[in-house]
Amino acid sequence: MRPVLRALWVLGLVGLVGLVGALVVAALYYDTPLLASIRGILFVAVPTAALGILGWARFGSRWRWFRVGVAVISVVATFAVVGKAFKVRGAVRAVLAAPGQTLARVGSHVVVGYRDPVAVQALVERQAIAGIYVTQRNIQDNGVEQLAREIAALQALRERQGVPPLIVATDHEGGPVAHLAPPLSRTPPLREVVEHAGTAWANEVDVYAQEHARELKRVGVNLNFAPVVDLRVLGAVLATRALADDPRQVTQIATVYCRGLQKHNVGCTFKHFPGLGSVVQDTHWRAGQVTQPRTELAQRDWLPFAGAERAGATVMVGHTMISEVDPHTPSSVSQPVLEGVLRDELGFGGLVMTDDLSMLPIALREGGAGLAAVEALNHGADLVLIAYDTDLVYDVLHRLIRAQLTGELDDRKLASSRARLAARDFAI
Repeated sequence: MRPVLRALWVLGLVGLVGLVGALVVAALYYDTPLLASIRGILFVAVPTAALGILGWARFGSRWRWFRVGVAVISVVATFAVVGKAFKVRGAVRAVLAAPGQTLARVGSHVVVGYRDPVAVQALVERQAIAGIYVTQRNIQDNGVEQLAREIAALQALRERQGVPPLIVATDHEGGPVAHLAPPLSRTPPLREVVEHAGTAWANEVDVYAQEHARELKRVGVNLNFAPVVDLRVLGAVLATRALADDPRQVTQIATVYCRGLQKHNVGCTFKHFPGLGSVVQDTHWRAGQVTQPRTELAQRDWLPFAGAERAGATVMVGHTMISEVDPHTPSSVSQPVLEGVLRDELGFGGLVMTDDLSMLPIALREGGAGLAAVEALNHGADLVLIAYDTDLVYDVLHRLIRAQLTGELDDRKLASSRARLAARDFAI
């Protein structure tokens, strides 16, 4: 039996060390998007695990200093997690208690994903957001019919308030990125539709887009984060989702797709400026670097975005950095990129939205999503998106409120942005 007992003792020790390590990770990263999906579980699990460790340390009979050490670590981890959780709750209270006019002013630029319908209703009641982003997590428990009822109730609330409808967005590109399918129909990637249709591609793309729009409209979605207009480069991160390597062909296909959506009052989005065609990094985790010469970008990667306004599209800006424009700042918050290239050089006068500020290149950047939101709006963006880590919306709103009250937000830029938002009809 001794070898068995010894093995069990070793396994127990390894498990204890692993548990302590997990507590440390939870304490360090609790308030980051890395743990957003399990944050509620951790709030209960960390103190519970710490209590178990304290009991073991109190009644153990060996390795006194080791027992003291793990007990101290577990207590510190618990206080860190609880402290961070209450900081988030404090931000929630501060945002919902903010002056209504100020909250509505900054909130008209924020689109947020959500897990809790009650929480998002509270934001809508305070006019604290411009829109919502819906995805698989919103239908996994109650189905798409319940989601449609939730959206309808929120829109009815907006109508009673006498304010424009909520932007209701999702990712429904077709192929691997279709975040409400199933139960919405699974469709092939847009690129495959074009390839299989041959010379009749325009009619097939129109039919395909209208099929998307009819299904999205039944749910209540009025803005689709599609199509992808990054150029197709084999080996790049978006190679399987991009339409083609010819920018003019990409522009033509994307425009026809947008027109099909718009026949059913669903908007489209050209993404991801300044072009992820050659980027090999996944920008959910790392800020990719666009290294092509500026002249090449202007002649190729930026051409589809130059046609976005004619197509009636919103432009989504990613978190890549352009080596020859602003090598140290994500494009989504960069003045030389947003104003210098997109607004001035390309002359884009439509709506500009950031990619998800929950992505790590922004969330773990100094100042986090809150500062990024201020920078983006000051530099020409109209909407900031917080899709994955829904708790970040309170940090963003709190930071925007402070920036509004202190004059850090550029009122002239916000006035121009409000005019662009007012000109875009998101009724469905």
